[in-house]
Amino acid sequence: MAVALGSLLQRPAIYIATGVAGVCVVYGLYRAWRYFRPNTEDEYFERIKNIPNPGERRVLILGLDGAGKTRFARCFCKGRRRLGSTEETTVGFYVNSVTLGEIYLNMWDVGGSANCRGYWKEFVLNLDAICYCVDSSQPARFDEARRELHTFLKYEQTKGIPLILIATKRDKIDSVSPFALYQHMNLDLVKKKRPVYLVGVQAPDSGARKGFMETYRLLVSIVEDKKKKV
Repeated sequence: MAVALGSLLQRPAIYIATGVAGVCVVYGLYRAWRYFRPNTEDEYFERIKNIPNPGERRVLILGLDGAGKTRFARCFCKGRRRLGSTEETTVGFYVNSVTLGEIYLNMWDVGGSANCRGYWKEFVLNLDAICYCVDSSQPARFDEARRELHTFLKYEQTKGIPLILIATKRDKIDSVSPFALYQHMNLDLVKKKRPVYLVGVQAPDSGARKGFMETYRLLVSIVEDKKKKV
């Protein structure tokens, strides 16, 4: 009787362990599906048709070191499917100029090291948008990223320039959603003084690239909105 009772007492623990393992497997399959699922968006800009005399758009790309700024900028190249397995840390700044559809993009990627951040304001000149990249899989650096962003936006020359919060590395296992990142960055007050937009992107060495066509459409719409207000 004691043996039978012991077996019965062990069964709930077995059921719980099996249930937890099942949930882990299902979650793992979900992450794999989200990572490899087909994407109908033209993320490589291969189907987009360039037009003569496109309008120039100046975009400043900022963020902490290691936030994925350079990889983000280099994904805005028509048909560029292969990227280096690693991107060099930007020392100073890097400019990516490319015609995509109806706009000629001048994307200024400025270094995010502590030494470079003091110079961010020097690149604020006739901008159409500021893209602020944050590694969505590194919550330990969210406070630092928020602090640097709010410090930068206090400069008078940034007043009114639309801000696009870019949640990079969305394919990473610990990444948070763009809206969760928005909350971490405490952008409700910022939104009262300028347009604020959210985009999640991923550009892994292998696997689906996502979020870049959405960002492109956003840049086009921001410019169109500015034209209507003029």
